[in-house]
Amino acid sequence: VSQSRYARSIVMRRIPRHLIKKDITARSPVQTIRCPQGGPDIYIEYVSYGQSTQSQAGVQRRAIWIDEGPSYEFYEEQTMRIIAAENQGGADIIMTYTPTETQSAWIFEYLYDRAKVIYRSPTVRGYIKSQTAGRDEPPAITNTDNDSDIAVIEASTYDNPTFSKETVDKKRQDFADPEIVAARIFGQFKQKGERVLKNFNPFVHVVNLESLFESGIPHNYKFYRGIDYHPKTPWGCVFLALSPQDELFLWEEYSPDPEKIS
Repeated sequence: VSQSRYARSIVMRRIPRHLIKKDITARSPVQTIRCPQGGPDIYIEYVSYGQSTQSQAGVQRRAIWIDEGPSYEFYEEQTMRIIAAENQGGADIIMTYTPTETQSAWIFEYLYDRAKVIYRSPTVRGYIKSQTAGRDEPPAITNTDNDSDIAVIEASTYDNPTFSKETVDKKRQDFADPEIVAARIFGQFKQKGERVLKNFNPFVHVVNLESLFESGIPHNYKFYRGIDYHPKTPWGCVFLALSPQDELFLWEEYSPDPEKIS
């Protein structure tokens, strides 16, 4: 279990106190639970993202719950922790996640986009339909051609039984950006940058660098480099120059393959 403090509060509400044989301490983040059926003890380890990836290495686990988005390195390390359990009848990694954080890119690419099956709640289906003026309502279950063991469940904050509709409606009003509403309330992957990309016109926004800057980009411009990092697919690197008039020029691009460079 990741994100120890919040995750522990969730787990503790579901485990009768008399089954807790040994609770976690400042020195040991492992909780010992008596098996209700009289079998071997059950061990629950609480892990924080603040710990190093290697601190969790070497321990095999039967199941893993990841709360909110981890780094790709953290997730990759967890997949190695269930190999033994997979050979003994199966193991699972469950991630509960709101797609609004900086980790959204790799989660979309390596999990959501590779899902073998996608389940959508009626609330999510209704929202997607409302965003297309009623023209498109996705099915409750979508089976893809992906050869993976990944399943995605799309649910809304409205589906949370601990919240009333009035509570969610009030919270929804706090988000002026409709793309934040899509992500935070209805669990839809959105990138705020799309607002700029939708207005992109190569006939307007692409100019000849030599004709615009005959002597090169002026030295009083501010220069930036941005990198869209991916663990396995080619990176997106851009070199930018910002004029004193806040005009932004993308003057070079670079797309190295992380599996071919050192």
